[in-house]
Amino acid sequence: MYSKLILMSVMASQVSANCDIFDTKVGATYDLTALHGDYRIVDLDPEVAYEYIFSVCRNVDADYLATQTSACVGDQAPGYQIDSDDTSKCYSLGGSYESNLNYNWKLHDENDPAGGVVLQYLNGDSCYTTGSKRKLDLHFICRDSAGKSANIPDTEYVEEPNTCEYELNLYTGFACPRECPRDETKGVCNGQGVCGYDNVLKKAKCFCDEGHTGDACENDGTSSASTTASTSSSSSTGTHAALVVVCLLLVGVLGMAGYMWSKLRKLQMDPDAYSQLGNRFNELGQVAEE
Repeated sequence: MYSKLILMSVMASQVSANCDIFDTKVGATYDLTALHGDYRIVDLDPEVAYEYIFSVCRNVDADYLATQTSACVGDQAPGYQIDSDDTSKCYSLGGSYESNLNYNWKLHDENDPAGGVVLQYLNGDSCYTTGSKRKLDLHFICRDSAGKSANIPDTEYVEEPNTCEYELNLYTGFACPRECPRDETKGVCNGQGVCGYDNVLKKAKCFCDEGHTGDACENDGTSSASTTASTSSSSSTGTHAALVVVCLLLVGVLGMAGYMWSKLRKLQMDPDAYSQLGNRFNELGQVAEE
């Protein structure tokens, strides 16, 4: 388990102007620069009529904002919530990105440093019901499909775990650490493995599918899984042979026991056999001469 306070402070200190994140304590490097742009997402929740306008690692472009709504013109914020039913309503979901007091970074999953990162926009407009500042958490989750690394959906469910605090999950290959190489055509780990975290080496890496090797799973070859399977097969063959030998010996022992039991049974059923047997020995237990 990673200390959240230490992790956040280290990650914040490593954030550069071009949206790179590097945390040596976690062993993963994230780069969201390819996602720079302005986005508009409609909340799929049928109970609300909210839409969200946001940018990544910067304030929403003023010209773009003006084309989307007139209610927010003049503001500088990295994210907004607008009401489709009332176009006069617009709420900023964070203070200006130019101040590092208005955003924060953390891991999407503290137990999986390769799982992605969260960009938090803080200090937005006041919430009418609680008086607290509105905020928006953008969860960039490491998930990739070939040719779709930068795909941001137009519609998505937006969660509200606490009043006026919103969370949006965005699945993208750019949320995978740089330690897991990404091919623009084939995707992360060349589409022949998955990005994960090595708890022994303490860093993110590609875990290749069977039959592929290399840092980016770029090579074809026998994987350790195949070798293990072969060794297991040989071991299984030897075990079967040993079982056959044991079974044969057991059959022999049972056969001998059956033969002896049959002989003793005959002695019990024929009294004369005991008399004849006794007459064959003298007082010293030696075979008597006839």
